[in-house]
Amino acid sequence: MFCYFNIASFNFLIFVNLCAHSNWFKNGSNNYLDMADGTQDESKLQNVLTELFLKAYEDGIITNDEHAILDQVKLDAQKYAEELQIALEDHVITPDEKNKLLKLKKDLLQNAYEKSREDNVISKDEKALISLLIKILVQNEDI
Repeated sequence: MFCYFNIASFNFLIFVNLCAHSNWFKNGSNNYLDMADGTQDESKLQNVLTELFLKAYEDGIITNDEHAILDQVKLDAQKYAEELQIALEDHVITPDEKNKLLKLKKDLLQNAYEKSREDNVISKDEKALISLLIKILVQNEDI
């Protein structure tokens, strides 16, 4: 398969690739491009974080507010991944486990929204991140 992109997109993809393979984007334990440890479900969560990062960087800048949302989503996604791993230990997700996972997904979205409202202003970039998060969660019910 061949992909065609303009120079700006190409440079951005190189930038993302460099970030993924270097310590440049790490801030303590915050590395949006390196969360998953190999399982399929964690890989899906990693894809969510990557998509959000790419959206945040679309304009060439990740603001402090966008960074705070990304941090919050990463934290909540890690909680979700941990609970999912526990639920899958016996290869059966019980109704109680399913409800807990659903609540964690709702919390993930709610916490991201609340993080965007901390300064009483939701920028268009923050709205775009929240909208993308909603879209991803709706389209990927299996996450």
